[in-house]
Amino acid sequence: MPNPYRSAVQTLLAVSIVAGSGALDAQQPGCARRSDCAEVTTFTATVTDFRTSQQDRGTRLVTATVRFLNRTTRPLILGYVQNSGVATDDQGNRFVVYGTQAVRGIGEIANTFDPKFVLQPGEASDARFEFVFRMPSAATILGTRYDVELAVREINPIAGNQFRLGKEHVLQYRGFGSEGVVASAPAAAASPTSAPAVTALPPEVDLCAGKVRCYATGPFMAEVDGFTQTTERSQGHHMLRINVRIRNLSSQPVILAYKAKSSGVTDNIGNRYYYGRAGSADGSVTGIGKVEGRNADPQFSLAPGQSRSASFSLIRYYTRGKEIGTSFTHDLTLSELEILPSQQVRVGRDYAVSFKDIGTIVGDQPRAAGNAAAAQLLDVLRKKVGKP
Repeated sequence: MPNPYRSAVQTLLAVSIVAGSGALDAQQPGCARRSDCAEVTTFTATVTDFRTSQQDRGTRLVTATVRFLNRTTRPLILGYVQNSGVATDDQGNRFVVYGTQAVRGIGEIANTFDPKFVLQPGEASDARFEFVFRMPSAATILGTRYDVELAVREINPIAGNQFRLGKEHVLQYRGFGSEGVVASAPAAAASPTSAPAVTALPPEVDLCAGKVRCYATGPFMAEVDGFTQTTERSQGHHMLRINVRIRNLSSQPVILAYKAKSSGVTDNIGNRYYYGRAGSADGSVTGIGKVEGRNADPQFSLAPGQSRSASFSLIRYYTRGKEIGTSFTHDLTLSELEILPSQQVRVGRDYAVSFKDIGTIVGDQPRAAGNAAAAQLLDVLRKKVGKP
């Protein structure tokens, strides 16, 4: 089975060897001094989602989704520089990227590096970063505005299917609030100079065509086509079930798997929902295989144009007497798999998938309309029961 990741790397090697220094023949448009966007010669990085939430009484979280767009006419590989991510609020509290679940969708660079985050010319894809602040005391004053900084480094291919670290770029964003950008400060560029645009590449195609609760990048598109929420009576646990339909957009078969323990939800008032209790096995998904440790289940295989569904369950414990949100954002990670000639399964690139505003509208129809229809049906049934 053809491997899109390997094909991209082979293309990247060929283009880089021919191009030599990699001079740009064309460029995508830049950030136009937007405060949620940072640009360098080779790519732009735009914060498309910014949220604050509470993990427990003593821990506050900031989650940022960054969409990287390749501005060049050649494939581009990027990696996040480990321990570089910092968010600072206007009270001087420092949030840091920490933990195994903190970086999604992009490889990390430390003593080794992961070259799987490959962007074709003009392609955009997301990475998600979670910043953690552990409050020293209950009296700690939390801010309402945030500045974010992280470093990303280019990974350049060389002969012999090898790679070498290239330029490092510091990306800075100013003036975020709990619901996104609240200030109008210009975005800081990570490089002092930018190559002039000679011929603009075509604008990025919106594969979701304006659909809400839709994610599309690389070889697939994913849409939320079902949502339910229930409350368990004895303990008051609030549970969500989200159905996601995934379609292969490419001309080749695609195998995807859910990355265990990556599924989570934040509601519109900052409450967090999880796959289960911390440290427990992740049994929250049905319909798709999982990547867990060294094991990868390749059951979710899609032919070109084919679509299939998977369901994800999330829970928030002990909600009795507590406020419950009305809108939910679901984050998860899907991994692309390849079956080798030896029948072994290799894990390729990760995709940081996110769906916003789940629950406010279901199936593109107002939930209130569904409730009204249900009430009318119940009224009819009651009248029938009451007849002799």
